[in-house]
Amino acid sequence: MDPVTLTMKPAGQPLQVSYQRMVELADEGIWVLDAQGITQFVNPRLCALLGYREEELCGRPALDFLDDDESRAIAHHKLTHHRRDLVERYELL
Repeated sequence: MDPVTLTMKPAGQPLQVSYQRMVELADEGIWVLDAQGITQFVNPRLCALLGYREEELCGRPALDFLDDDESRAIAHHKLTHHRRDLVERYELL
């Protein structure tokens, strides 16, 4: 991974941040699913947490990667009962 360079800007100037870079460097796993629960995107941290490469995760149902039945049941419920226009955060252990 490339080193991060921070540059200070004078007050009042807009700060330009690459959202892609922020997602890549996030300390939390980011997992984007489509309406059917199929993995569309994962960041490097999620790959490290789960022990899979991006290519192994994308295109597969998220439920495939949850270990215990309780987490799978909660995730299944959330995926089938959410509003399509709602962005939600979940922590599944």
